[in-house]
Amino acid sequence: MRLYEEKIAGYRNFINKIWNAARFAFLNVDKDDFKKEFEHGMIKTFADKWILTELQKLIREVDKDMEEYRFSEAGTRIYDFLWRQYCDWYLEISKGEDKSPAVLLFVLKNTLRLLHPFVPFVSEKLWEYIDTKTLLISQSWPQYDKKFVFAEEAKTMKLVHEIITAIRSIRAELKVEPAKKINAVIYGGKHTDYLEKKREAIMRLARLETLDLKEKGPKMTDAKAAFIEKIEIYLPLKDLIDVEKEKNNLQRQINDHRTSIDVIRAKLDNINFIQKAPPAVVEKEKARLGVLKEALTKLISQLENL
Repeated sequence: MRLYEEKIAGYRNFINKIWNAARFAFLNVDKDDFKKEFEHGMIKTFADKWILTELQKLIREVDKDMEEYRFSEAGTRIYDFLWRQYCDWYLEISKGEDKSPAVLLFVLKNTLRLLHPFVPFVSEKLWEYIDTKTLLISQSWPQYDKKFVFAEEAKTMKLVHEIITAIRSIRAELKVEPAKKINAVIYGGKHTDYLEKKREAIMRLARLETLDLKEKGPKMTDAKAAFIEKIEIYLPLKDLIDVEKEKNNLQRQINDHRTSIDVIRAKLDNINFIQKAPPAVVEKEKARLGVLKEALTKLISQLENL
């Protein structure tokens, strides 16, 4: 059996992620809350309803995987839920105003139960902070509960994720410094009132200096745009990059690519090269020409957008 150090490092990072997530939850829960039964009235926000809906989906999918002996798939689902949905989204949103300690704890407890067959020592150790009188291994397996499924609210909450992800993608595409705060204009349409309630989370997680949120407005020029359903997102280019510098940089890259394409075309048009070069070399040059053409098209498109 082959061992990959990258995988081992990845799982180590995952265990650290679980541990830190649990510590955050414990720090935000009163001692008395550990003893309380979770009730419907403890659910406060759209974020709560979204994570609870995702938890129920996870329970149902993991149950099916376990019944059909797809243990690797079950473990991957739990991994993704804990890392991406619980830690990267729900906990980050919970660091702002949308903090529901009871939901933080309820989701963690149920996820630890699901996780226990895969990392029993870690999950059992964390359970000691939740319940000092019983072992996690003696706890019942989580059951799918329809009353904790909020389809419409979960769908609405996903819009916030998609908006933040879209802004992050533009930042990454234009290589904006991670620490730099930028400005954004969002036309939220029918979702404007809801997005206003999530203003703090959007600004914090998308690293925004200002957010101009309106129901509708004119299409903006000199801005990078993204569209999600009927929501329009505009990021003014002057806040993201030095436009003239970027234009010059793109033009230089376009010229370099055109020169390289001309050189390869000259080779491929040379009958002596085609006859004397090994077939593998000829195919390699053809493939390289295709890659350069595709890259050139993208560069020209980026320049036109600017």
